[in-house]
This record gives sequence, C-alpha cells and structure tokens, in this order.
Amino acid sequence: MPITTEQFPQFVHWFRSTTPYINTFRGKCFVIYFSNKLLDNTTSIQFLHDIALLHSLGIHLVLVYENHLAPYHTIIDSDLLLQLSNQINQTRLTIEAKIVLSLANSPSPYAKIRIISGNFITSKPYGIHQGIDYLYRGKVRSIDKSAILYSLQHHALVLLPPLGYSSTGETFILSAAEIATRTAMSLQADKLIFLLDDKCSVLHHSQAINLTKLQQFKAQLPSSQHHYIDCITQAVHAHVPRIHILNEQMDGSLLMELFSRDGIGTLISDDPFEHLRKATIQDVAGILELISPLEQQGILVKRSREHLEMEIEYFYLIERDHAIIACAALYPYTSDKGTQLGELACLAVEKSYRSAGRASRLLNLIENNAKQQGIEQLFILTTQTTHWFLERGFQQTTIQQLPLSRQALYNYQRNSAICIKIL
Repeated sequence: MPITTEQFPQFVHWFRSTTPYINTFRGKCFVIYFSNKLLDNTTSIQFLHDIALLHSLGIHLVLVYENHLAPYHTIIDSDLLLQLSNQINQTRLTIEAKIVLSLANSPSPYAKIRIISGNFITSKPYGIHQGIDYLYRGKVRSIDKSAILYSLQHHALVLLPPLGYSSTGETFILSAAEIATRTAMSLQADKLIFLLDDKCSVLHHSQAINLTKLQQFKAQLPSSQHHYIDCITQAVHAHVPRIHILNEQMDGSLLMELFSRDGIGTLISDDPFEHLRKATIQDVAGILELISPLEQQGILVKRSREHLEMEIEYFYLIERDHAIIACAALYPYTSDKGTQLGELACLAVEKSYRSAGRASRLLNLIENNAKQQGIEQLFILTTQTTHWFLERGFQQTTIQQLPLSRQALYNYQRNSAICIKIL
C-alpha cells in the first residue's frame, strides 16, 4: 500500500529514528528463539520477511526453533525419537523453504540468504531423575562456536534445530530454549530474543526489568514457564547484554522491539536500561535536541551550543537506551550574606516520558547533590510550572531573595516566578 501525503511526516520521523539502531546493529549477533507454531499462523511470512530484512542490514542471525510436537518433558524412547526427529527435520525444511518464499515476495526479490544447519550442538543424556530414565531426552554439552562464527562471518544465516548428537553418535531431543541460551552465551551474542506465545505471562508491553525483578516475578508464574526464566537468568549471569521477550502472535513485534526506543515487549538486563548520571561534553547535542522544543515554546531560556558546552559540568540527565530523555542543571551561588544557594535550571523531560515521575527523580537528584555541595537553599525561575514546584515543597518569593549576581541577570520581560526551597 503506497504512503499517502498525510503519512509522509510520520514515515520520515520513523525512518530517521531508526538510523541510530541500524548503525549500531550492523555486525552484531542476535540469537532468536521461536516455536514452529509461528509458521502456522498468518504472520509467518511477515516474520520471515523481517528476518531477511535484519540479515540485509548486516546483522548476524542464529535462529533456534522449538518443535511444539516434541514434548521435551516426557520420556523419549527410540520410537518417539525417530518420530520427533522426522518432524524436526521436516520443520527445518519448511523454514528454509518459507525463507526462500519470503524473499521472492519481498521488496528484495533478488536477494539471497544462505542458510546453514548442521551438527553444531554436542549433547549428553538428561539421565535418570527420581528413578526415571528419560532415555533420548538430552541436554546441551557444548556449542561448536568456531563453526557457527565461521558461517556468520561468511554472511550465512545459522538455523539450529532442537537436536543434538553425543560423542558416541547418539541423537537426543533437546530444549530449544536451552540451545538458544547456551549459543548466545558461547557466541557472546549482543541479544537473545524469545518469541513466545501471547498466553505466556512473562510478556509485558514495553517493560524493562533487571534480574532481581525477574526472580520476584518468577514466583507468580506457572511452573511451565520457569524454564524460560531459568534460561534468561543463566544468560544474564553470563553477561548477555540484552534479553528480549516478544509476542510471536504480533505482526512486526521483532522490528518494533529492535528499532524503537521503548520497544514492544519485555527487556531483561542487569545493565540499567534507564539511569541518571552527570552530563559530559559528548551529551551537548542530545541535550540541545531535548530542550529545543521547550525553548521554541518560551518555557525555557534559549541556550546556544557554545553556552551549553561552557556549562555542561552543571548538568545532569536521564538516559534511556543511550538516548537523553530528561535533563536539569544545578548552578551554585553565594549570597551577599555568605549563604550557599543553588539554582535549579533547564529542567526538561521529553514529551512522551512526562507521566512517569522522571522530573521528580531529577529534582531529587539535584537536591541530594546540592546538599553534598553544602548548598542550603535551592531556587528556580519558572514561567509555566510554578504549581509543580509548590507541590514539592518550594515557596514563592521575590527577586530580593536571590543572590545579587543572579538578580542582575533577571529578565523582566519574561517575568518569571521565583520559588525557593530550604534543603
């Protein structure tokens, strides 16, 4: 469907916003887990289009598929092993064929993807548990890291079935989630992505959590989902930077998660997805981009790049996935009576993030840092947010309460309200 004239601005904004991710992801390694049930629904071709798109952007992809007809928790005898092996191999052929079909029906019909699948996984028996021998149910012993990396570096897509072969030549049925996790750990992958059924209660829209919260969450989940939590925990402990959980039923969830700041699924990482820190000179461009709309509206006083570079040491910010979404500055002053004061200035939060308490977090950070610097009183000048500060313990006052050096800079044309708070 062609883009209408009315949709042009939205399309241009979206395309520009993806640029940092395209540059960042090129040459990175993603391990993606999915069930072969995904191939049976209407979004399967679109999903494989998206896989082809990621490959075309220079992302190294390892796909690991689960065969939902292979009940991993059951005893697997020789007859069931033969049946499941045939099903798994048939699924592999279906995936390869559908990827080729997806290319033929994609915007890049002449593109080619080499798909490599082989005995990359060495396995071992699951063994006897509580007196029960699980026979041909197995566990991952090792990953042929060098062979997988060789395939990826030669621009192939690696496809791993839930099968493994022992050093004695036996075949075992494995957990695809375990394969995906161990592969991501072995390759030191940049992302491990689980596409799960929408009934999986691990899924939460646009949520980022750390390992502590994940463990607290585990207690609320049915035991059938604990295996995913255990795999994710293992991956985090092995320093896989980002683990994503997505809804396999949602068309485009893979692209939405990877190429938008807030994503569409659940992100698990022990590296804070959003944190407060002091600004550096490298943050000047990001701060200017953040405060520019507020300057144009007259909410903030306009600052030039040169001015901001000279005063960057006074700035603090909130960074979300390497993007600056909020900032504030603390300027120290000494009154003519020797009182230490601080001015809270340039408090700004990006429009789409103003309803989650980030301005209050920044204010708390500024107040704590002011106390550490021996500042006794904090003041602000504002034209449109007076009540917000009054609700947080500030008292409205007059210009005479400001240090003389700050009084000299007061802009009577803006007629800003002055509020002060004793720390």
